[in-house]
Amino acid sequence: IAIDNAGDLYLSNGCCTSTVMKLNGTTYATLWSVALNTEPWRMLFNAVTGQLYAAGMSSSDNIFNINQATGAVLSSATIIGSLNNAEIRSLTFSPDGNIQCLHVSNGVGGLLTTNHLSNNTAALAPIYNTLS
Repeated sequence: IAIDNAGDLYLSNGCCTSTVMKLNGTTYATLWSVALNTEPWRMLFNAVTGQLYAAGMSSSDNIFNINQATGAVLSSATIIGSLNNAEIRSLTFSPDGNIQCLHVSNGVGGLLTTNHLSNNTAALAPIYNTLS
């Protein structure tokens, strides 16, 4: 769940439908719904810029910048890569607006090669990543 400045809610259905939806914070009516090619379990709303990010596990792009007004995908990226289905487990913003992601292996093969902390621009360009 993520909540914007107006009190509207953003919900994700990670498994099976891979959707993110926006609900009116007063009436709970669905304002939009978008299907992504990932399991978007984690969401982060930047109250300063109005940017909504959804992230999770995917064999391709695993983080998405979503237009909070329309639900359109503004940009997407594969952070850390699809190596062992690296799953983004946590997102946060730094004071400079960059996005930090904590990645872990989803348990397939038990490899630690995907256990990384990454720093990325708000435009989803990688700055650095390191083993965590």
